[in-house]
Amino acid sequence: MIDTIKGVSVNLKTLIGVFAILTAGYCKSQEIVTIDSVYEKADELRLFSKVIEFDSNESAANLKLKFKKWASLRFRNLSEVITSEIDDQITLNYIDKFVWDIGMGMSMEAGNHYNMVAQFKQGKIRILLFDDGNIYVPSNDQRRVPVPAHTKHCSDYFKTRQIVENKGIMKANYRYVRGYIDNNREFLKTLESELTKPIAPILKDDW
Repeated sequence: MIDTIKGVSVNLKTLIGVFAILTAGYCKSQEIVTIDSVYEKADELRLFSKVIEFDSNESAANLKLKFKKWASLRFRNLSEVITSEIDDQITLNYIDKFVWDIGMGMSMEAGNHYNMVAQFKQGKIRILLFDDGNIYVPSNDQRRVPVPAHTKHCSDYFKTRQIVENKGIMKANYRYVRGYIDNNREFLKTLESELTKPIAPILKDDW
């Protein structure tokens, strides 16, 4: 009985050790970003594409109106962000901003340009989102030369490396890229939720 208990004890220790190694590896993987975690297709700077399904009888024209209604609420002036429009497609160019943690309890706001293509067919909308580069950054005490708009992309962080880690001199880059990824994912989630939200019925009671 004692030998059996000892045997079990050894096995448990082994399992605990393996679990600790796997957990450490998992945690470490969460501290790394790759270009494939930013882009769906990096050579096109395409962040993601998503087909959103609706009732199969809903016309492309009606879905286009639904998208324009969402866009008019999402952007202050829709006419300023629409760059092209045809029967089955709308293209938007807009700026989106997010706040990222720079460490030491401090945060910073970043802004980027995006190109969005919305395509319409009966019963579905396809959304394609592209990285269109940074917003214009003026000069300041730390930066003597301003940064023109559309000259920097998130892919630039991966020109000389395959991964960006949350350690050493790469910490700030990691936190920026992580914030960029999270902001884009949240944007897509909100977009899909808003477009598929049921329309409230019009009350016709005799009040």
